[in-house]
Amino acid sequence: MTTAKTLLFKSANSRIAANIKRLVKKRGWTVEKLAFDSDLDKGNTYNMLNGKINFTLRTVVKFAETLEVDLAEFFRK
Repeated sequence: MTTAKTLLFKSANSRIAANIKRLVKKRGWTVEKLAFDSDLDKGNTYNMLNGKINFTLRTVVKFAETLEVDLAEFFRK
């Protein structure tokens, strides 16, 4: 059974992933470049962006630093 908490996590992860993808595309980057510049594993980065694993606070902060955006940018609709 899906709980409200699970739905909230899925929604947050989906929103973060969509905004990261948007920002990566806007810069003309690849996911590989984002992962490399963030000092993160490429496979894990792909899995996060495709909803297979959840983002951690650490990775969200790293992506924000790499993309040079405020954390709030990841939660925009």
